[in-house]
Amino acid sequence: MKKVLMAIFTISCGVLSLSANDAALFSYDKVHVNQELAEISNLEQYVQNNQEVLPTELPVEFSSMINQIDSSFDPTEDNNTSNPVFGIPSFCWGFCFSVPGIILVHVITGNYEESQKAFKGCLIEVILSVATYTVYIILIMVGVFSEFAYY
Repeated sequence: MKKVLMAIFTISCGVLSLSANDAALFSYDKVHVNQELAEISNLEQYVQNNQEVLPTELPVEFSSMINQIDSSFDPTEDNNTSNPVFGIPSFCWGFCFSVPGIILVHVITGNYEESQKAFKGCLIEVILSVATYTVYIILIMVGVFSEFAYY
């Protein structure tokens, strides 16, 4: 039996390795990457030496890099609308504490979306528990009715 399983595993690995043949994903132009990093290093040195210079006052040689920067990010803007209870994600509250976790999240946050996340965590926890218990019972039944059962 062990030899059969080992043969199946070996054949499976061989078949999977044949399907992984897109080596172009892992190739890159090393010279181009080094040039770009050198430009970034030059800009970094310039900014460190001239800390009072604003981005609009940088020399022309750095203008192409500055134009490529997306400056639409506002650190003062609160993009995170979720408000986790005590810093713990709502999914975890539902997963670990089931119905009391859902109630706790809903009472503290009052946010319907957070309550849904807690409910999804609870639902996944119930599904995993039922599946685990089912497998456990099946293994016990197989053991009880097998010819090697110990009575």
